[in-house]
Amino acid sequence: MNDAAGDLSCARALTVIRVLETQKNLPKNRDRVPFHRLLHAELISDPTRPLVPVHARDLSAAGMSFVCRRPLRVQERFVIKLPYRNLPGKLALCVVEHCSYAAQGLHLVDVVFEEVQTLTRADSTVPPTWILRAKERRGA
Repeated sequence: MNDAAGDLSCARALTVIRVLETQKNLPKNRDRVPFHRLLHAELISDPTRPLVPVHARDLSAAGMSFVCRRPLRVQERFVIKLPYRNLPGKLALCVVEHCSYAAQGLHLVDVVFEEVQTLTRADSTVPPTWILRAKERRGA
């Protein structure tokens, strides 16, 4: 990828993250832009709440896709932090829409954002209501 294409991709991802900051009802727009980052998903639907490394592939205002080594169940919920340069990061409650085996122990996962909030330095913890929601959906 040349520098101009990389700058354009970076600018588009920044725009998507800004939309996440201002949207009250997340749009269903599926226009995805490249977003290559190593992130960590906190599986709040699992009682042990493990952190799973994920390699983001793309991002939209409605969700994202990534690859990871752990297969995830459809409707499984997790929280992911979306940091981006000098903007406040976002904390996103994600729901797995699709997970399929890709190759070499990797799974391709598509998720939708159920709720997004802006992180503050004072509080970057998962809201208790998100954990309760995940437990209710799991049937715990």
